[in-house]
Amino acid sequence: MSAYENYDSRSATYSGHRNPLGWKRQLAHFQQNSAVPLREQRLLDAGCGTGNYIVHYAQHFKVIHGGDFSNGMLDCAAENLENAEKSGESFIADVTFSQVDVTDMTDVPNSTYHALCNNQVLHHLPQEGGDFASIKKMIGEFYRVMAPGGRGVINYSQPQQIPVSMWWAELIPDAVERWLPRTVDIDTLTDILHGAGFTQVTAEPQLDEILYNHQLYFNPRSFLDIDNFRNCDSTFALCTDEELKRGVAKVQQLIDANQLDAWFEKKEADRKSRGQTTNVYFVKP
Repeated sequence: MSAYENYDSRSATYSGHRNPLGWKRQLAHFQQNSAVPLREQRLLDAGCGTGNYIVHYAQHFKVIHGGDFSNGMLDCAAENLENAEKSGESFIADVTFSQVDVTDMTDVPNSTYHALCNNQVLHHLPQEGGDFASIKKMIGEFYRVMAPGGRGVINYSQPQQIPVSMWWAELIPDAVERWLPRTVDIDTLTDILHGAGFTQVTAEPQLDEILYNHQLYFNPRSFLDIDNFRNCDSTFALCTDEELKRGVAKVQQLIDANQLDAWFEKKEADRKSRGQTTNVYFVKP
């Protein structure tokens, strides 16, 4: 249900380009449910995308449901899970997929899931009016479908993380400015979670991991072929062709001046101090 990216077509290029950032810390959070052992838990991946988190979680949970608004993403998720099994991964979970609107999951009964994850979804929700009504609806649905004692996590990029933690943000500043109103500051998100009834809300920036394929991300020269980035990050869908050309020209100027590596090192220092994303943990009492 992205308000600005067509994921039915983009799904074909996302696989292999994105990392399931923070999944081990998410798993540790789910394990803290003392009432239900992890291997007996039911997990909802709300906005599962290509299933890169599910490939890891299927080794630990009893039941997993991956829901996404894009049928293209769901097809990729099912294929990626199948390929992982063929390559020798051992899964214990009963995994299913279906098209889901995370703001209106009326087909899901109350108190169904012991665990819930929602990764890199917030900025795709409609944000008309600036009051984050869609985020509030989604989190209200999370509270309804989670069982008492259940644990959830939202992974997203805070407004202050994107401009300094994605090195390419300086190259497409106009698109980043368009993107920023789509995300929510941590204090507001915490208030929304508390307002829905959740407790133990804590935020943990992910300082030591990145969202992207390492070979792509750590090679700023790859920006010269702009499709490398359009294929793996929806922010570039907000760019005009002229803005993309200016970004590519900036990289070429840095190369010509023999300054690209030093520029990138500074960007990396910024990333390591802020992190690209944040895990926000919460519990349904």
